[in-house]
Amino acid sequence: MERSRRGRVLTILLVAVLGLVSLTSSPALAADGSVSGVVTGTGTPMGEVNVSLYRWSGSTWGWVANDFTDASGRYVFDGRAAGDYRVGAEPSAPYVETFHPAADLVTSGTTLTLGEGEVVDDADIALLRAGTIEGRVTDSAGDPVAGLEVTATDTRVETRIVEATTDGDGRYVIDGLTTADYVVQFAGHQAGLQGEFYLDAGSRTTATPVHVVSGEPTRDIDAELTEPSRLDGTVRDRDTGDPVPYAQVWLFERQGAFWQPTSIRAYTDAQGRYALDGVFGTYRLLVIDSYGNTHTNTYYPESLSVDDAADVVIPRGGGETVDVAMLGEARITGTVTGGGESVAGVRVDVDLLDGDRWVSWTSLDVVGDGSYAAEVATPGTYRVSFRDPQQRFAPQWWDGADSADTATPVVVDVVGVDATGIDADLDLLPALTNSSPPGITGDPVVGRTLTATTGTWSPEPDLVRWAWLSEGEPIPGATSASYVLRTADLGDRLSVRVTVRAPGHRPTAVDSAQTSAVAEDVTPTPTPTVTPTPTVTPNPTITPTPTATPTTSAPTTTPTVLPTITPELPAPPATTTPLTTATADPVAEPVHLEVDTRPRLRGAPRVGRTLRVTTGRWSADTADISFSYRWFVDGRPLRRPSRPRLEVAPRFVGARIAVRVTARLDGAPTVTLRTRPTLRIEA
Repeated sequence: MERSRRGRVLTILLVAVLGLVSLTSSPALAADGSVSGVVTGTGTPMGEVNVSLYRWSGSTWGWVANDFTDASGRYVFDGRAAGDYRVGAEPSAPYVETFHPAADLVTSGTTLTLGEGEVVDDADIALLRAGTIEGRVTDSAGDPVAGLEVTATDTRVETRIVEATTDGDGRYVIDGLTTADYVVQFAGHQAGLQGEFYLDAGSRTTATPVHVVSGEPTRDIDAELTEPSRLDGTVRDRDTGDPVPYAQVWLFERQGAFWQPTSIRAYTDAQGRYALDGVFGTYRLLVIDSYGNTHTNTYYPESLSVDDAADVVIPRGGGETVDVAMLGEARITGTVTGGGESVAGVRVDVDLLDGDRWVSWTSLDVVGDGSYAAEVATPGTYRVSFRDPQQRFAPQWWDGADSADTATPVVVDVVGVDATGIDADLDLLPALTNSSPPGITGDPVVGRTLTATTGTWSPEPDLVRWAWLSEGEPIPGATSASYVLRTADLGDRLSVRVTVRAPGHRPTAVDSAQTSAVAEDVTPTPTPTVTPTPTVTPNPTITPTPTATPTTSAPTTTPTVLPTITPELPAPPATTTPLTTATADPVAEPVHLEVDTRPRLRGAPRVGRTLRVTTGRWSADTADISFSYRWFVDGRPLRRPSRPRLEVAPRFVGARIAVRVTARLDGAPTVTLRTRPTLRIEA
């Protein structure tokens, strides 16, 4: 039996020192509690049974210790701190794992709450005897099916999974079960036959539960397996009759009051054909054009709702052919112009009226010829707006409205019928007025710094950006108010382009006048200044001194020579400063990364469709920016590689999806943005 190590060590020390045969517990151990009890099987004490102690951690029951029962069936866990505990025994057959007092799961056991120093000595365990499920598996001819796996699980597949294999006569025994309802599954595919659940059911949902009582056999749970069932058919466009290649075919089954998606699905081939083997029962079909994205999700036959769809009955051991006509996806289409000319790059946002509120449905950019086509898979009332990310044009809502409240709704009544002519002619915003142009201060010499002046504008701009130009061409990365001239600029004339913005005005840019050609630094080096020094040494000047007569005053000669030399000697070090400045590496300009248009999610929020995230527009070329993505479903991050697209799976139904975009540019601080979430995902 498990004992406290502290107690054993203390006992040995006291016996050695005091020579005592027995002693009482140390006061230091008075706070230690213990749990003990007796394990019995059918009323008889059971020895050598492994008993485990579990403690509540706040979220789960975690194993902390084990002990073996003695001949009287008793176990003891001593030296226990205060807390909540449960105990379980793991006997050999014909008994099963049992938790105090007579439960088959740790989650069903009784909690033992220990106070400081408390003793619980009646945590007895009455072992449960194993129940069984027994039966025989044959084929449709009555011949036994050997080597087939049979599995019993609890009805929710949460706590019990027990397997057995049929013998040569097709018989099986699933042992070690306790009182509960079980679902029994026969893996017919292992023998080339139709798999099924008891009793002749095609899915776990439609299976007949098998009730088991501890210690008793449940017999005659037999199965007669048929040849594999099959569902096949062709998916075509309803209007053209053309096959829909690589579409997904999903099966829905009724679970309680609702039709729910199953994990069963197939894909059409290039000719639109699909096949599902080994499935039977009553289902409803959903077809998703996840490849072409030119059709709306269609339930058989030609329905937009699973509740309005028709049942598809696949006979057990037989086949059923179901051809599906897919509904074309409706689109809202139009052209966007500005001043009578087509405008590319304008963002088109489409909102859907959901009850009494407008929610974002999709967004897209106008293409080069000024056209757009927004997919709308659901009939309903929509609102369309047009915004220029470059802020050249005033925002507009269809039809010619300047606010969402005055917009004209676009009603889509029938799936597959486009709403056309949803056009916009955007008003060009006025430019800012420049009364004095930008300028440049500083000498155009390699290694020197040029600084831009903004000039005078009306109205006062709230955003200013700079771009340095060399002979009229932008210098990569030169986007701050100052610029350090490099050797590469030698001989070029530089200017700066100042772009300003203000509310209600389009961005306006004006270039400064060019500098003169950039020259080399011609600051004299220290070498010419230092070399004349030997000619001014005292030796040549003072050599006549020995020939002077005693009447010549030596002090008058010395002060006239030495003072004129001394002031010139410190000069050479001072001339070395320009040399250091001229030869130093140019100072790196600070790099900034700013977002003009935030990343957006595109794509319909429906099962089987693909959501894509746009990178948005940035102050730097997106080719120079590294992007990474993290997808979130109802605020919880998905564990998947960083990629700009996500296929909407059935498990996302009812959730809202967003994506976090991280942008990195060499030399610039990292920028992280999150998109607006989608509507709740629809099946």
